[in-house]
Amino acid sequence: RMFSDYLANYEKAVNTKAALAEKKEAFGRFLQEALSDPRCHGLDLTSFLIMPVQRVPRYRMLIEEIVKQTPPNHPDMQSLATALEKVQEANKHNNEMIGDNEAWQELSAIQ
Repeated sequence: RMFSDYLANYEKAVNTKAALAEKKEAFGRFLQEALSDPRCHGLDLTSFLIMPVQRVPRYRMLIEEIVKQTPPNHPDMQSLATALEKVQEANKHNNEMIGDNEAWQELSAIQ
C-alpha cells in the first residue's frame, strides 16, 4: 500500500528513462555525467529507481534475522512477530501490484 503508485509506475519509469537516453542526447550526457559524480557512488539512475522497490523485501529479511537472533521468551518477540507479519503483508501486496501492472502492460501491448 505504501509504494503502490511507485510500483505501478516503476517499469514505465525505467523504460522512459531508457528511451529518453537514446532519443535525447543531452539527457544521455547528463546520465553519463551523473554516473561519474561522486555523490552517486558509481550508481546509475536505474539503480536509484529500484531502491524503493527493494526496500520492503530488505525490511523483511532484516526482521526475520532479528527474530532468529531473539530468544523466544524475550519481551519484544510478540512485537517482532507482528512487525514481520505486517512487512510480509506489505511485501505480498507490492508483489501483487507489480504482477498486476505487468499483466496490464501485456494486455495494453496486445491491443
